[in-house]
Amino acid sequence: MLCYYLFMLFCSFPLNNEKNSQRIFQVNEVWVDQKTLTISFRPGCWMSPHSLDCHSKILNTNQLFHGRQGLIPNTDAITHIVQREDMELFMRPMLNHSDPISRDILSEGRVGFSPDIANFVHLPCFNDKQWISISTNLDSGKYFDIMNPNGSGQDKFTTIISTVAYNFKTLFA
Repeated sequence: MLCYYLFMLFCSFPLNNEKNSQRIFQVNEVWVDQKTLTISFRPGCWMSPHSLDCHSKILNTNQLFHGRQGLIPNTDAITHIVQREDMELFMRPMLNHSDPISRDILSEGRVGFSPDIANFVHLPCFNDKQWISISTNLDSGKYFDIMNPNGSGQDKFTTIISTVAYNFKTLFA
C-alpha cells in the first residue's frame, strides 16, 4: 500500500528535461530535486538515499502532526521509518548497546512518540547500491519481514539482516 501511494504521488510529477531541476526538499545541506525524486520512485530505478531520507522525514513528521491532533483513526497503522543515519548505527556489528547515542535511536524524544504504540518500524538498509527493507511487525510480537529484491539465500545482506535484527531486539526490548 505504501509503495503504491509513493508511486502514484511521485511518478505523477512530469520529468523536467532542463539541466537544473526544481529543488523540492532539503536534507541537512543536500537538496533533492524533482527529477531525482521522480526517477527514484519509478519501478526498476535506483532509489536515491536522499530521496528516502526526505520521504521518511515527511511521513514521520506528518504522522506525528496528525497524532498530536488526534487525527489518526484507530484503524490506521502507526509506522516509523528509521532515518539513514540511524540505520548506519543499526548496521554496525559491534554496536555498543549501552552507549546513550545507540539507546536514543528509538526514544520517544527522538522519534516524537513512543515506539511502543507503533505497529511497524521500517528499517531501510543500503549496501553496494542496493536497498532492502526490514520491517518490524510490532503487533505480532516483533517479527521481521525482509523485502530483498534478490530473494532468499546467501547474499551480501545476510550478515546485515542478522546484525540489524539483533541490534533492534537489544535496543528495543
